[in-house]
Order: sequence, then structure tokens, then C-alpha cells
Amino acid sequence: MKTRKEVLDEMNGTMASNTVNLFFRPGEEGRRFDWISSYEKKLVGLCSRPFCGLCDLSERDKLKEFRGGELEVTLIFIQSPSIFEERGYFLAHLVAVPEQEVRIDEGIEVDLPETSNTFIFSTPQGSILIDPGGDPESRHDPEIIRSFRGIVSSREIGATIISHAHQDHWCLMEHVEKGPIFLSSICRHFAARTAAIERSDRFLWALRRAEAYSPGDPIILRNNLPVKIDTISLPHSVPETAGIIIQGPRKRVVYLGDFKLTGMYPLSKAKTVKELREVAEERVDLLVFNAINSHVEGFTPIESLSVDSMTDIIIEAWGRVIYTSFSSNLERIRRVVDIARLLGKRVAFVGAGMKSASKLIGVDEEGQVDDASVIFVTGCQGEKGSVLWRIIEQAESPLKLLSSDTLVFSSRTIPGYEEKMRVYYRSLRPFVGRMILNKREIQSLGLQSLGAEERLVHVSGHGSREDYRLAMEILRPKAILPWPQQDLFIEPIRRIAENLRIEILPDTERIIEI
Repeated sequence: MKTRKEVLDEMNGTMASNTVNLFFRPGEEGRRFDWISSYEKKLVGLCSRPFCGLCDLSERDKLKEFRGGELEVTLIFIQSPSIFEERGYFLAHLVAVPEQEVRIDEGIEVDLPETSNTFIFSTPQGSILIDPGGDPESRHDPEIIRSFRGIVSSREIGATIISHAHQDHWCLMEHVEKGPIFLSSICRHFAARTAAIERSDRFLWALRRAEAYSPGDPIILRNNLPVKIDTISLPHSVPETAGIIIQGPRKRVVYLGDFKLTGMYPLSKAKTVKELREVAEERVDLLVFNAINSHVEGFTPIESLSVDSMTDIIIEAWGRVIYTSFSSNLERIRRVVDIARLLGKRVAFVGAGMKSASKLIGVDEEGQVDDASVIFVTGCQGEKGSVLWRIIEQAESPLKLLSSDTLVFSSRTIPGYEEKMRVYYRSLRPFVGRMILNKREIQSLGLQSLGAEERLVHVSGHGSREDYRLAMEILRPKAILPWPQQDLFIEPIRRIAENLRIEILPDTERIIEI
């Protein structure tokens, strides 16, 4: 058999060749090549002939072990004007696969609860902490605080970044004692309200170190951390949600956190896809995202569908409409207020969270409400101290429900709260004439005998299976770290990842060396 050098010498003068580096990715099913790239706007296929005299076969064998999304290789680039150019592609022969690029390093296993949303991206000079939070109802748990503080205090935290304003992504912020904290202006508002209610000096100290940023702007660090941080705007159920791109000395991480592709209107999906394609212009070593809806088929629908359902409900109602949702879902609340006013209804906000929401969206209450008003109240998840909770507990409440009322839950049950919400719905049902839950809530909770109705009154703030698939296809990461990783959520992601040849890191590994 001829050596590679002999073959190249024979070919010299008949075909143009040179040694270059290109980023290759696994080919898709039905494609001509197992590994593909592009050069001068043409497809480059990686040679797969078993006894090719131009390829270094021992180096090519390393590709069998590769489970990432994209790989930089050194290759001999061959162009044949008579054959390959006419077909519109080039053929490349592999020379070397850098050892350190075969797969992403695994993270460091940490002791955090399953409900944690916290990740740490580490360099020798310090670390970036993302989303110090978890289940708000357990944030005062001594074991959770001990675990979190132990992890954070053992690292040199150079900066903390909060991706969005939901409390489960920042409720442990008070235990981060070093470095600046970057958050959105809406997140600062919600955190400041919590600090005031709890009169927490630690929370106030954290907020004094906080700097506001807007999704789409870079985050400028004033220390020696060798990282570059950019952000993009993402649809979610609270405004000012950011995706975070961290370029470290060795790896580039894209943290999408809680996201979906579509917001209030269809145009938002096109904008999100455009943003992700721009991010994908540089290689992505690790993609991190919440996969809580991966078991739901299709894409998460546009938010305006829930607003359309509320229009019908308000038109139909003979008495008051009592509306409850997450008070952070400001855009939806704003739209329902607009609809109520167009239909000649007075609006009122009852409960601290809803009153805070009314201030954020700039809505003034209209004095005395009447028997046909739309009243926004707290308590969609049975939160202790909320308006609806007080009614059930027969505690002092600023609102009394009437038999002529229509009570609308513009929300869905948080995973893990199922038994609590079964009891909650049953307790509230006798107080009102009509109770309306979101689509599939009655069946999923086994409440067929409740006497409630279902309408599409809530659209999730999280993507569904196709949202995750499309994001992975666009970004082509070498590895992903989705969470949570219980079977219900991880198995659909595993099937997508296997098809795209993407490695999955376990979600216990929350400290990633970059």
C-alpha cells in the first residue's frame, strides 16, 4: 500500500491541496457524508473511505469516540475542478484531531437539591455564578442554605448574573457575599420588595452591589476574570429574560435557562431564531437550559391565545371575573386589563403581588368596583398569605367571593404541587359560581368531579419539545446540560441529543470549568 506522502506526490499538479483547520459537525441522516463543514460557501465532506491513502486513519478513528456537537480538525483540503466542483462540494482528508477537543470536560459534582437553578462557570482566576435560587418555599431550609453557602464560599465568585425575575432564580442571592450582581430592572424591583417584606439586611446588602443590565447588552466586568459575557433577549413569562453567552479561555457556554421560542405574537419566534443563529456563528461547547416541558409535544404556542380565551370569558361573564395568575406575568396581565377596559369593565388589583404588578405596568385602579368588574388577585399556586389562601383559611381577607363570580386560574400547577393544588381547587370551588382552569388541568389532577371548566387561559413560559430540538439544531453544541433530569423530562431530550450526536452532562455537575 502506498504511503500518504507517495499518494500526495503523485497527485501534485493534477489537484490543488493545502492543509487547513475547519470546524466539522456530524452529518444528518440521509446526507452524503458522516461529517460535514463548509468552505467558500460550499459543502465540505469528510472522507470516510476505509483505506484512504490521504487520511490519517488512526486520527480518524478518534471520531468514533466523539459525542459533541462540533469539532475542529486539521485536514488536507482537496479540490478537483473536474469532479468535486461540478457537484458543488469539496472532499477533505483528515490529518489530526486535537485531543483536548474530542469531548467537553465534565463538571464537578455538587450537593444541591433537585430544585436548584444554580450553575457556576469556573476559571483559574475566578468564577461566574448564574441564577442563585431554587424552590422559594424551601429557601429558608437550613440544609439548603448550608449546601449553597458551602459551594459558593469555596469558590472565588467574580460575578453573579440573574437571567430573569422569577424568584426561584434569585431567592438565594443574599447568601452570595462577594462580587457584583447583575440583574434586570424588573428583577431588582421584585427582589427589593422581598427584602422590604422580610426586612433582610443580607438581601439589602446584595441589592446594593447589584447592577442593572438589559437583555441584548454585554455585561462588563471590572475585574481580572478572563471571560467575555454577552446576553440575548428571550421570550419567557416575565419580561427582560436573558440568555447568557460566556466565552471563557477554553470554552464557550450558552445558558438559555428558562426559555421558549415564541412570545406574545408569531414574530417573536422569528426574532428568537435569528438571535440563536447569530450566537451559532461561533462554536458552542456547552448549552444549558431548563427542559421542564420536554414531555410536551410540539412548540409552545403564542401567548396571545390565552388572551383571546380571556376575551371570551369576560364577554360571557354576568358577574365579576376574579382573575389569578403569576403576578410576574406582566405582559399577559397588561393585555387582560386592556380587554376589560375595552369591554367597559372596571379593574382592581388585590394582594401585594398584583398591586406591585399594576405599578410596574402603569395601571391605575378605578375606584369602587362593581358587580361586573375584573379583579386581579394573588394565590394561583396556593401561596401562604395570598388573597385566595386567606379566603380558604377564613383569615382576614380584602376580598369576599360571591356565587355570581367566575374564578379563572390563568396558570398551571407547578410540578410537585399536584396534591396541594387538588385540595386547593376543591376548597375554593364552593365559593364561586364558575371555576375555569387551564387546558388539561382537570384530567392531569384527577378533578373530573370538581364541576370546573377548562379553557386555554395559560401558555407556559417554557419551551416544549420542538423548542428544545430547534435550539439544539441551530446551536449544535458539543454537549448539553438540561435540567431537571428525572425520566419524564430527560428521555425526550436524550432522543434528540442522540440523533444530533450531542453529549449530555448530568445535572449534578453544576460547576463547569471553562
